[in-house]
Amino acid sequence: RSRTCRNVRCAFVTGVCLDLRMKTAFQTYLEGVGSHMFWGFSPALDMQQLQPKPKSEFPSTDVYNVLCVNSGDVRHLLTTMCRMRRHTYRPVHMYMMDLSMEVLARHLLLLAVFFDDTLGPRETSEVFLELFGNSRLTKKRAQYLEDKGNELIRLLTNQEGPLAQIVDLSLMKFRERDELETIFKSWRQTVPFDIDDWRDRRLRNYYETRFDYRKNVIDWDYHMKIKDWDRCSIIHPTLFREWRMTGMAYVFRESSYTEANRSLQSMSEGKREGRSVLRRGYWGDIVQSPYFSLGVECEHQPMYLKRSNQHTKSCIDVAAFNVVAMLHELQTGERYVPPENPKESKGESRIEEIDEDEEDEGVVACAAAADGARIKCLPEGFKIFFLDGAPPSLKNKKRFSKLFHRVYMANSSLQHTLPAINDLLAPQCHITMEGAKWMLDIRKDSQKAFDEKVAALATVCGWSPDKELTKANGAPFLGFVYREEEAAAIMATAPAPALPAGGGEAEGPLADAAAEGSAAGVLGEDGQPLPEVDGVPVLSGQSKGDGSAPAAAQEEPAVKTIKDACNVCSEKSAKYVCPRCSIKYCSASCYSAHGAECTTAFTDAQAQAAVPVDDAPDVSALCSRVQVLASTENEGVEDEEEDKPSADDDDPFAPKRRWKIGGSVV
Repeated sequence: RSRTCRNVRCAFVTGVCLDLRMKTAFQTYLEGVGSHMFWGFSPALDMQQLQPKPKSEFPSTDVYNVLCVNSGDVRHLLTTMCRMRRHTYRPVHMYMMDLSMEVLARHLLLLAVFFDDTLGPRETSEVFLELFGNSRLTKKRAQYLEDKGNELIRLLTNQEGPLAQIVDLSLMKFRERDELETIFKSWRQTVPFDIDDWRDRRLRNYYETRFDYRKNVIDWDYHMKIKDWDRCSIIHPTLFREWRMTGMAYVFRESSYTEANRSLQSMSEGKREGRSVLRRGYWGDIVQSPYFSLGVECEHQPMYLKRSNQHTKSCIDVAAFNVVAMLHELQTGERYVPPENPKESKGESRIEEIDEDEEDEGVVACAAAADGARIKCLPEGFKIFFLDGAPPSLKNKKRFSKLFHRVYMANSSLQHTLPAINDLLAPQCHITMEGAKWMLDIRKDSQKAFDEKVAALATVCGWSPDKELTKANGAPFLGFVYREEEAAAIMATAPAPALPAGGGEAEGPLADAAAEGSAAGVLGEDGQPLPEVDGVPVLSGQSKGDGSAPAAAQEEPAVKTIKDACNVCSEKSAKYVCPRCSIKYCSASCYSAHGAECTTAFTDAQAQAAVPVDDAPDVSALCSRVQVLASTENEGVEDEEEDKPSADDDDPFAPKRRWKIGGSVV
């Protein structure tokens, strides 16, 4: 039997079904994680960890500047903020940079929830996590999201609200602020957004023929990958499967989740009938899950207690504990240790009735004593700046020259970051890169290859591996240190890493991105290594004499000589060769002018080669047909079929109207 369908064409050859439209590993990776990172794929880090010791024991006034690129959420920001008292005091300025304005808007939303005085610690953790990782909300949470959007609009326009003391939007352009305001307005309940429908489309395109067996695929991903990762076994398979199927990650009680989480909607660019367009939808992660960000790592070791080789706590408990612990440490300056339950430590269980309005009296009392009227105190000396774009856009701005003492980069931002970031780094800057160890759609050999290529690219930038930082951060991070003197010597001698030009499944999705020239930009569009000046690759759009070559090399000669001049006009360099007479020419006009015999003969040969020999029509008949069509067009006769509305214009599943985002088709 043979079967054909719109997306997959199959041919049965010796009993084997061959898919003629196989996706590459890089396309599969992009379709899974999406084009917008609404949460991170690695645990939270304290960015003041391993900072250089101050010269004196007294508090320092020197600002410690941190740059986070495409972190996906505010886990690093909150962890660094709440653990400031563990280190010698110094002001901290964190710069949150992302390519997506929707992600920056969610940063502000999560900060607004975290510092909401109307919520107690336990309720703060629940609201925070529901807005963070759930695709649907209750009606009460949907109204809360709309109210927070209006509050953030006042922050944008009038610098009013609880966040006005720590959030600085002065680095954002008015156009970017207007875009943020539009995003906040889209969170209102009157804006239609069917996230279940969008997730279903994404899932069907991702699984393709495996859609009916997606539960088996999910179980394979968990038991063959996640379960073996460091501490990731605390993610229960049932919870992971439920999120992959429905998008619900944090469900704390039996409630009716009927409203869409509109903070997860975003605009993404795609192709429609050959035109670049923007369309609103859900373009986030459908494979990794939000558990890796806050639900895996925890300082309280009893959370990993096992009974009969099974965890007594889940990733939801770990995430809720982390949020409460950050609130507690922010107010008291001490690590949060929950009260011990002797019956639980002995393996016994008990049922207690808990008042929903009951609050942690210790946290509230400490906060009230510290700030009187306010329940949640804002940290002193901590500032948050938001930036749209990529680090290369900051290269020529004096404000950011040698500014940052610590840099974090997600694995999705390396292609935007590595080429031109050295000008932004202060001496002894520590750089943390997110590796590919915890990426589901990447095989183990590809994960190792990706980390090796990242290390090679860092070497080109003049960064030295920092084993102490790598060990302190743990999996899946890579640590480097920037020493200005050593970097100059390394960049002068180290050759560019030899990345492969082709992309295969053995290279891994992220490695495919590097091979396509997107990772660090060391390869050109043709897949070959870019030319170098003093050991530094020359990126596209830069000339070898643009600030990289010596001054003598930048000086232009008094008389310009044209190498390989055009044989027709002699004014420009020849780029092409006539296939018939081998004459060199520079443009289409010169090709048409150099001889009618070549152009006519070449066109006739192409027309004859386009059809089989037995069915080849007369070339003169084809030419006459072209002349008739041209005369008809000149008379102003319009093609009625072009203006005729298509019957499937409103059909989102029409075969001719497909949205392509990073290789995916919706």
